[in-house]
Amino acid sequence: LFPEEVNLFGEEKGISTFSAYAGSATRAYTMDDFIWAKKSNLINNPIGIGIVISLLFILSVGYIFFRYKQLAKKKNSWITTSLIWFIITFLLVNSATFNLPIGIFAFRTWLLMAVPISILCTEGLFFLFRLSSKYKIGKAIILILLVLAILQTSFSAKYTVNTANWYAGNFKTPQEIGAYVWLKTLPLDTKVFTFALAVEVTGFNKYICIWCDDEYNILQKGITGSTPDSVYNFLKRNNYEYFIVGASDFLKYGTNQTNDLLMGLLNSNKVTPAQNFENGAVILKVV
Repeated sequence: LFPEEVNLFGEEKGISTFSAYAGSATRAYTMDDFIWAKKSNLINNPIGIGIVISLLFILSVGYIFFRYKQLAKKKNSWITTSLIWFIITFLLVNSATFNLPIGIFAFRTWLLMAVPISILCTEGLFFLFRLSSKYKIGKAIILILLVLAILQTSFSAKYTVNTANWYAGNFKTPQEIGAYVWLKTLPLDTKVFTFALAVEVTGFNKYICIWCDDEYNILQKGITGSTPDSVYNFLKRNNYEYFIVGASDFLKYGTNQTNDLLMGLLNSNKVTPAQNFENGAVILKVV
């Protein structure tokens, strides 16, 4: 049931799960990717820290190493733990950048790296507080300026990405999703067939036997290898009640071939339109 070039984790053949290059969005990163949080970003796992937090983090790490002996005398095990945590996650994020022998979906480890960065930044923040007291600058002023700067350079981009509309996933248009949601109005296990999104049919509690020989063979042929008559005969032979032709079919098999199949079935009077979702899908009732 799975193509030879793809493994169960969705990676290309020859790339193991723990490869430095594993992950659909894994790539080598530059300094620019770290210090700037961009509004044009990955919606599932945004990258970039922001210039203000980056500078605060550098200040924090510098202060920790400069005062390490004094800090080590106190019970500051959280500092060592956070530093080790950061080093490990930083290397995992940059597994492709440094061509490391191992990796764990680098683009997804950004969120793990953000935790030790946040913790360590507190050391730099308190250093600024102590500095402000020395020069008689109020702590509140320092805090307000930092918060405003972080809102502008980090939060704004993160908020834009995390409140953006998700794309339609395996579905090619939002209207196509609506067509499949309509399937929920049909009785449980109603037999529904389609080509491009055969697996998705089961997600709406409808029945399609993708592992059966007849279904497997016609799915292998696809729309380009089928005719209106062969598709109708297949549907009747296997007692399918509905047939879906959607945006995913047009994209996968081409406009001309998909449209020829759809019009051929409609003109044969062997099917009737059950629902039509513009720019989404046509659901046909098998007569």
